[in-house]
Amino acid sequence: MKHQLTWIVISLVMLCSCSSDSENSDVGSDARITMILSVSGQGDNGYNDLITQGIMRFYNHHEVSLSMQHPYSLGEAKELVKRWLALQSDKKELLVLSADYVELADSEIRTLADNQKVLLFEAKANDKRPEGVSTFYIQRYGAAYLSGCIASPHQEATIVAAMPGSNIIEDAIQGFADGYVKGGNRAEVFYLAEDASGYAMADSAYRYTSNLDGQFVFPLAGGSNNGIYKSSRETLFSTMLVVGMDVDCGAYSGRIPFSVVVHIDQIVEEYLNEWAQSGKMKRHETYGLESGMVEVVLSDYFAEFSYIWEDYYRDYYYWENALKRYSDEAKEKEVVYENR
Repeated sequence: MKHQLTWIVISLVMLCSCSSDSENSDVGSDARITMILSVSGQGDNGYNDLITQGIMRFYNHHEVSLSMQHPYSLGEAKELVKRWLALQSDKKELLVLSADYVELADSEIRTLADNQKVLLFEAKANDKRPEGVSTFYIQRYGAAYLSGCIASPHQEATIVAAMPGSNIIEDAIQGFADGYVKGGNRAEVFYLAEDASGYAMADSAYRYTSNLDGQFVFPLAGGSNNGIYKSSRETLFSTMLVVGMDVDCGAYSGRIPFSVVVHIDQIVEEYLNEWAQSGKMKRHETYGLESGMVEVVLSDYFAEFSYIWEDYYRDYYYWENALKRYSDEAKEKEVVYENR
């Protein structure tokens, strides 16, 4: 029964007849997409929800079957991948795997049938992957570097990360740290957990950041970031500031001066459209600041509260000027970092 629940909880098998704009379909009704969602699940108001938005925009314009499956552990995700690989089907099959499953995909996907394709999120280029596996990586170093530069006048900064060892997180940590040293200080790093459970520990993130009075917080913890935003709203008499992550989080808290916005919904939709039109997808692509798929966006709300923070924030145009001042430098630093 437990194994069946894996398929049922978000196992939305959406038949092609439900598509609202099926006349725009190119791939044909004999196509099926299987999306294995992140273990941490949807409802994070950020990265995972953006992915779903991109997939649903594609689905609304194409006559395909769509199955979205939510495993409760990496072990269950592994079983779902094995089932998909062994599936005997005459359909054009596309397996979409979230960033949680890069190592799983590399260990389990050795060969693909002619009718099978795989789209793997947030994987760096690897020529050893079999033909038919397409990947992309969102390089956050540049946006994080730019964030660190903007925050550099602040005397203390803490990076709150979900777990150690993730390329996504470690690139962003390095970027923020490299930008922040412009102020002559060093950013501290705190990991919520030793594994992927750190992405779903909003309560722990809330408790930890509630004690960070005066800090500039750079959150890299997925769904746990919501605990950080909540802490910034509810901790009174604190001068803590927080960078929004993945989406424009300005409305979440008056203490968010800017956000690192990741347009993964657009990237996913672009890959799916390519598959729908040609049955193929580009082998690999890396998206950084220059691509426009990652950007730093100023909050429309923060200016109303900025007078209560440190002296350098009292300049109404500080944030806008700092963003302009360091943007080109951040792009250049990201290129150097990628080619190191």
